[in-house]
Amino acid sequence: MTTARTRNGRLGSAATVLLVARREVSTRLRARSYVLSTLLLVLVVVGMTIGASTLQEEEHHVVAATPEAAGYFEAVRATAQETGTDVDHRDVSTRGQAEERVREGEIDALLTGGPHEREIVVAGELSPDLRALLDGTVRQERLAAELAGTNADSEAVQDALSAPVKTRDLGAGDSAVSERLVLSMIAVGMLYVFLVVFGIYVAQGVVEEKATRMVELLLSTVRPWQLMAGKVLGIGAVGVLQFAAIVVAALGSLAATGQLGAVPDTTSGAAASALLWFVLGYLLFGTLLGASGALVSRQEDVQPVVQPVMALLAVPFVVGVMLVTRAPHNPGTAVELLSLVPLFSPVLMPLRSALGEVPAWQSVLSVGLTAVVLAVCVALAARVYANAILRTGGRVRALEALRAR
Repeated sequence: MTTARTRNGRLGSAATVLLVARREVSTRLRARSYVLSTLLLVLVVVGMTIGASTLQEEEHHVVAATPEAAGYFEAVRATAQETGTDVDHRDVSTRGQAEERVREGEIDALLTGGPHEREIVVAGELSPDLRALLDGTVRQERLAAELAGTNADSEAVQDALSAPVKTRDLGAGDSAVSERLVLSMIAVGMLYVFLVVFGIYVAQGVVEEKATRMVELLLSTVRPWQLMAGKVLGIGAVGVLQFAAIVVAALGSLAATGQLGAVPDTTSGAAASALLWFVLGYLLFGTLLGASGALVSRQEDVQPVVQPVMALLAVPFVVGVMLVTRAPHNPGTAVELLSLVPLFSPVLMPLRSALGEVPAWQSVLSVGLTAVVLAVCVALAARVYANAILRTGGRVRALEALRAR
């Protein structure tokens, strides 16, 4: 295990990296631009949520019923009128046709079954207020049936009050898939922007230290790879903090405006996946951008030198979004296979998580493969950084820096 200090008095490797990272975190958190950008993003998210709540129209529910459940719908209609819930009826000719209309999102719920076997047929998540209305109506029916006898059993009455109506899910319909697709685009869009912004921060930070000759002073006490690793980790920690602040602000404002229950059921999984892949993707691209920044000595030269790395990030994003939006119901084998490829994983895995559940073995495999590629990239980036960081003047070629000793 690495100790706090080695015998020659120098800090151990882990402690040195953490010390550099802490310096980066402290510097970035005190920067006015970072504080203002964080506050602005939080205010925008909260404002959009409150605005959406204010403009949101009263939810309208469309319900159909098979002939044997006609009495069920009449009871639902009566309860809806009493509670002020907006429920509309759709006539259906056959059960098969009705279920198809449920799948297409034209009908929110199909009521079926006789008085003792009520069933709700849905496609995806049923809204909480409609669920409460349908369940409450069935409980009232069962309670009335129990009390109709002269010797009503109190336990049977209690069971009738608490028994939920049976539900059969046909799978996510078009409307549910559309909501999940929007969620996935938001999650991956944020992920892409954060990877680009904080990755560029790494490259710019490296060039700034090189241009001001501060790096020469720092390298008198720490090794080049420790300096690069600490910078990448420190800026990444600041990025994660800002990312988390926006997510917390979004969830908090949704809860405060009563909209949290209306978000797609994949939201928590999508947020966790986006955060995980932000960390892995940032470490992967951040180390490459840090090495790229070491190749030049002026800020105006940063953009050309980081373009190859930006392309490695942009291509998976564009390809992934195109493949997923083309068939959100069933993204296909191509998306599934590409999501296991390390450069594509930071984009496609959050997309798949937002659209539906990803098999555990695929998640583990993609993380493992990305970790292997990350280790290789860190080794190569550290070599480039060490061989180029002290060379001023013109641009250093990456292959030249790799071959140098």
